[in-house]
Amino acid sequence: MLTAKLPRYYLDSEDLGTDELFSIASKSGSMDACRNDGGIIYTPYGPYVVVIMSSDFHDPLYYDDHPAMQFGAKISRLLFHQFLALEGRFNL
Repeated sequence: MLTAKLPRYYLDSEDLGTDELFSIASKSGSMDACRNDGGIIYTPYGPYVVVIMSSDFHDPLYYDDHPAMQFGAKISRLLFHQFLALEGRFNL
């Protein structure tokens, strides 16, 4: 979930021969009607932690286009762009 909708531009620097500016350490999982992903996103502005959990949906099968996976990926993308826009300062 955490990387599915993030711009590849930020994550794929291997072809450019430069150091990666962004990296993600994450662990995802699923069981019955539950999907989750958590991790640390490392950025030039510092790291932040994200944990996304979803449950109680009608389709218990696991696949990439599952609504829970798509929704979690959108949440991750929104947090990523907000963190970058605020230069590492979340206003809560």
